Amino acid sequence: MKDRQDIRDLSRKEIDEKKWNAVCRRSGLPYGQTWWLDIVAEGWHGLVEGDYEAVMPYWVKKAGVVRYIMQPPLTQQLGVFGETKDEAAFYEKLPCRSFVMQTNEKNEAGKYSREARRNRVLSLTERYETIARGYSENARRNIRKAKSNDVRVEEGKDEKKNFQFYQQENDHVANERETRLLVNHIVKEGKGKWIVARSGEGEVLSEVLLVDSGEGRLVYLIAATSGTGKRMGASAAVVDWIVRKYAGSGRELDFEGSMSAGVDRFYAGFGAEERTYHEVARCHPKWIGGVKRALEGWIRKFR
Repeated sequence: MKDRQDIRDLSRKEIDEKKWNAVCRRSGLPYGQTWWLDIVAEGWHGLVEGDYEAVMPYWVKKAGVVRYIMQPPLTQQLGVFGETKDEAAFYEKLPCRSFVMQTNEKNEAGKYSREARRNRVLSLTERYETIARGYSENARRNIRKAKSNDVRVEEGKDEKKNFQFYQQENDHVANERETRLLVNHIVKEGKGKWIVARSGEGEVLSEVLLVDSGEGRLVYLIAATSGTGKRMGASAAVVDWIVRKYAGSGRELDFEGSMSAGVDRFYAGFGAEERTYHEVARCHPKWIGGVKRALEGWIRKFR
């Protein structure tokens, strides 16, 4: 096992942003980058191996006198980013004995793995016609339905109204403050954009905030569809628009997956392959089990 002295525990202020972000960007995921963590996990820390050959962010919370580590909201995958021969050494270096976290798809399961979780990713390397041949019949039917209902897809231009629609179609927006700050930053800094489906009369039917990681991956971050939009196949039209626009680009469309069979079937219907990441947990002592269950409930809100 690697000597844990090779891994430094750094506060946010001590982290070299340029080196840290260079490592995290290579994963193709936006979640480990400093700008993302600064919004969703105020006061986060990072474990750094050597000269930033590998890094792992973590976020400490408190319940009374108990300190524990949990997954930040709106953040599907963290874990270890970069090249290391001993991922386990990072977990042993964590300052809290109790944690519930989610790794990224390049990490091994490890001894703390509690559950394999499912993501869906669609390669956009081929031309549109080739990718579309992999659509399921249900996906094709919904796209035809959208066309027959004169559903039109375009880039959203009104950020305020886009977010209002997202709120309207979700009974409860968990961590609304962080969600709003993250969305505002993504749009303002050109790191992503809303893709919106409208009826022929201009009514918003469906939308998604598409995040560009900057390293070849487009993340289907937050989405909403009205009841009318569902009946008109609007969400399928949004995905098909994205595929048409980026087909042949060499990028990947990351749907963020779901453990819901129905949602997973929708993503798989466009030919997206399954990728696995893991929920990891450690709980000491046994009486802290109640805290652990609370953490698990928190994480389920963002699946």
